[in-house]
Amino acid sequence: MVSYATIKEKLLRYNHLPGYAIAIANLILVLLFVFFAFRWLFHSDAATKVLLAYEVVKSGSIIPPDWYFVNGDIWLFFIHLPLILIGKAMDYSWSSYVVNTLFYVALYLAALLFFLRHFRVSFSSKILLFVMALSAYSTVNAMMVFGELAGITEPIFIFTFLGVILALEKREKGNTALYWLTGLLIFVFAAGAPGRSFIYNTAPALMVAFFLWIDKRSRKYLILFGTITLAFVLAYLVYHWMLLPNVEMKFSRNNLYFATYDEVWMNIDLFAKGLFFYFSLEGPRSLDVASFDGALYFFNFALVLFMLTATVKKMQLKTREVGFETILSFMTLYFLVVIGYLYIFANPLAKDATTFRYFRPLFYIVMIFTVLYVDRFNKPIKQIVIVVMLAHLTLINYKIYSSNSSFKELRHAHNNHEGVANYLMQHKLTYGFASYWNAGVTMALARNKSIVAPIHLHDFSPRRWLSAENWFHRTDTKKTFLLLAAGEYNGLKGSLNKFIPRDPLETLHIGNYVVLVYDTSREPLFKWQKEK
Repeated sequence: MVSYATIKEKLLRYNHLPGYAIAIANLILVLLFVFFAFRWLFHSDAATKVLLAYEVVKSGSIIPPDWYFVNGDIWLFFIHLPLILIGKAMDYSWSSYVVNTLFYVALYLAALLFFLRHFRVSFSSKILLFVMALSAYSTVNAMMVFGELAGITEPIFIFTFLGVILALEKREKGNTALYWLTGLLIFVFAAGAPGRSFIYNTAPALMVAFFLWIDKRSRKYLILFGTITLAFVLAYLVYHWMLLPNVEMKFSRNNLYFATYDEVWMNIDLFAKGLFFYFSLEGPRSLDVASFDGALYFFNFALVLFMLTATVKKMQLKTREVGFETILSFMTLYFLVVIGYLYIFANPLAKDATTFRYFRPLFYIVMIFTVLYVDRFNKPIKQIVIVVMLAHLTLINYKIYSSNSSFKELRHAHNNHEGVANYLMQHKLTYGFASYWNAGVTMALARNKSIVAPIHLHDFSPRRWLSAENWFHRTDTKKTFLLLAAGEYNGLKGSLNKFIPRDPLETLHIGNYVVLVYDTSREPLFKWQKEK
């Protein structure tokens, strides 16, 4: 007869399996988004990685001499570097984009698992943080973090650096590997944009190292402080002496200026809209509140409220006995004050709801606070809260990462620009122009076999924004096309001859797009194409 003790021992042997299963399920949902759903949402900002990688290979230089970078950011380590090799092996296609994304998702997972390894909470709390860190919360957040990858750098830094802090805390003496990891982390993030990196990475890291040294008076934290400083100085010198003098740089705005009283309230309004936007707090007008989907919006609200409560409860702003929660508290205060001040009292940082992304480092700190808060609950209550949160997050992730589509629909996902890209390749139309949001994505989906240079449609001048100068000066093509969305075409019908005083050879309607094909065997489409 099997005893109760034997049954209990066997159950304990498998008690972690449900946690692993829910973690793996959410990871699979992320991969569904990467492989399939993002193909619907693929756009020109995301496509830039493919285009830049191709220009790197074509020019034979890690910094293409005629590539236009923007807003002081020189893409060096993030987020196109693997594409240089992947593209050569797989062609610069959607498949190579997916493989590149998988590389950075793996890097993110490595940072998260490194942190969880040193994070001293229960197994179920670790699973909760794992799922929270992989959660989308909204489609726009999914796109930025796991789609175009612009938002994946913040959690990589947060989890790696905090993992280093926890690992150092366990050791009486420092660890050389941890110092090297920290130095490499700071250098990689700062080498391409030291100004931005100082605010987001170096300054908070220095603050943490300084407070730990003041409290512990341990040499290991002084070495950590020196490592961070040295890595940043080296990155700053590389940027200003080696990189910046050799690149073309464009800016979308001048330096920030102080906001007026009315502009401050406008920025506060944008902050609130961004909060609603990123955490799906605003349901569609057509949705009945008393419905299943309506209940999900309520739980989104409850989740955000719970996370904010946990953060307030767990914050400990003190300089004696500096522990992990104190470190998180000072980092929270730092990001709130610095980014919040710039966002609210300066212009034009807050442009629309999507600029709420500047607060993204806080997302992950608040997640950690939430897990620390839940982990202190009595065991039955803790397990109930964790199960409810995991169920809600997994359901939301399913809806967002699958775009509410069946697997059959996901498998056959295609981008609106693919029809145009395929037509250009099939009919050997190798050169043309389009607005920024139509140019990059079409060119990437055409595997760079058709150059589509971005232009301003209000005056048909070059839009030198994340593009290469050589795209604008092709004068040896017999046919040049102008790609327009249907709405753009209808709006430009009356003024098109003012900028292009000739009739097109063909007017092609491909889906929701119009392609005007011109004879350029004798004369290029625009006069400025001859200028260099």
